[in-house]
Amino acid sequence: MDDNRNKNRRTYPRYRVRLKTRVQVRSIGSLTRYEFDTENVSNGGIFVRGKEGAYPFRPETILEIWLTLGSDEEEDKVFFNGKIMHNYNGGFGIKVIQISDKDAARLAKYIEDYKEKFPDKLVP
Repeated sequence: MDDNRNKNRRTYPRYRVRLKTRVQVRSIGSLTRYEFDTENVSNGGIFVRGKEGAYPFRPETILEIWLTLGSDEEEDKVFFNGKIMHNYNGGFGIKVIQISDKDAARLAKYIEDYKEKFPDKLVP
């Protein structure tokens, strides 16, 4: 058996974080927004969960993501473009493919602060 299959291949550590995220499909020109809860968050992406089949997204779909980090204040929001990497059990993994330096720093700070408060929430 190949031992490499059992190793975590992620570049960034993920943390169990439940947040509301707003997702807008840009690739088809739709302005419809869907709200999901995050399962976990990292500097490289997020996993969100919604009602299975209640959204039109498939792997490879490019999305605009507004991630609210705590309050609904502007300084607690992060925007990035993401790509759906996989669908799983009513949710999907989204990889960050484009993010401003300002929003990347805001996300990294949030994750660092979260890690210090909740070190047990690291996803293996």
